[in-house]
Amino acid sequence: MRMNLGSRTPDHGSDDIRDIAVTQTGVQPVARPECRPNGKTRRQRNSPHGSMPTILVAVDFRPASLKAVEQAFTWAKELGASVLLLHVLDRVSAGGFVDLVTRHKPRRDARSHAMQRIKELAESYRSYGVPFMCVVQDGLPEVEIIEVAAKMNVKMIVLGRQPRYLLGRWILGSVSEDIADLAPCPVMLVNRRMAVSAR
Repeated sequence: MRMNLGSRTPDHGSDDIRDIAVTQTGVQPVARPECRPNGKTRRQRNSPHGSMPTILVAVDFRPASLKAVEQAFTWAKELGASVLLLHVLDRVSAGGFVDLVTRHKPRRDARSHAMQRIKELAESYRSYGVPFMCVVQDGLPEVEIIEVAAKMNVKMIVLGRQPRYLLGRWILGSVSEDIADLAPCPVMLVNRRMAVSAR
């Protein structure tokens, strides 16, 4: 069964902040949501891949997440869509009397390291011939995933289903459930043991 994700061009506000998008034609700069100090993104006016529908996949580099990336690229190839790989750095406040430069340097280092890892992961799917972009945001994963999905007008969100004991689910709930309840588009959960068709 083929799924029609549509092809409406996203309506995003202007932004002069640019980042690196890794596509099947190489590495090139593209517009992306800016990560502002308060963790909010600004609207983009143009989709990085024109009218092509976009699948967002959340990446935290755990096994289930990596399986979700594989599944997202497989669906994108079948549907003629692009993939947006999103990694969210949990916001951690530094305590004590620490100057701003010292306080923010570890965050910048973490952002740079995460972007490098996510770009390397994206490059491993070059053979799929699917356009993709990489974004790193600060904040709460469930909040940032929903916000970026809305701002970038994605047609589907793909999440890795992390195993958790029943007691943990009862006490902490599920991030994926929160995203599914509030997301502006369909949310697909991928089990890390799920078989994915070959490239």
